[in-house]
Amino acid sequence: MGTSTKYPKQQKVDSRILKKIEIALEAKGWKPVHLGRALGFSDTWSHNLMKGKRGLDISMLIQIAEKLEVDPSSLLPDSLKEGPPRSFEEYIESIMMDVFEKKIIPLIKKEFIKNKE
Repeated sequence: MGTSTKYPKQQKVDSRILKKIEIALEAKGWKPVHLGRALGFSDTWSHNLMKGKRGLDISMLIQIAEKLEVDPSSLLPDSLKEGPPRSFEEYIESIMMDVFEKKIIPLIKKEFIKNKE
């Protein structure tokens, strides 16, 4: 029998995101436990998050940004490209396009070639 989990699988948190959350916490005068409590979680949850032992999905990142009163895009790693910071929506769109170009298009091409044979 498999082990069921209460929460969906979450991605490991990029240390750059954790650093930005830490900076936003300091700016607000909060410690990680304050964030966890504001979100309705235990002190252990916030400790594990900030140590990179807990996953973080987009939905939770948005909730964290709301509690810290910052734009969600301010918690994301900086773009490697020159230019002004992108909005949260543009950042997510760029991630989606990257996945589309690197994962989905090759699968479509592979299926198309397979069906032609």
